[in-house]
Amino acid sequence: MLLRTNLNNTFKLGLLRNTNSYFEALGAYRAGGAAKIIREFASASHYAAATGKKLVDDLSAEQASARQRLGNLRSQAGHYFHTSQRSRW
Repeated sequence: MLLRTNLNNTFKLGLLRNTNSYFEALGAYRAGGAAKIIREFASASHYAAATGKKLVDDLSAEQASARQRLGNLRSQAGHYFHTSQRSRW
């Protein structure tokens, strides 16, 4: 799994959560009004930050849980590997 270091995808998702609003704001921008598109970008940025933070928090919690569940496995696996290799020789 690739862990991204930026929030481009979540920002795009934030813009496209409500496509009608986004395209309306884009049309207003093309007609010379920037306020709506600025609000859409601000909302998408907030969504990206909140979603990205939740993703990092969830990944950290999962990593801690996996470390706890697998804590003894590595030492046991190493012991098994070494003893099984010795019996082959």
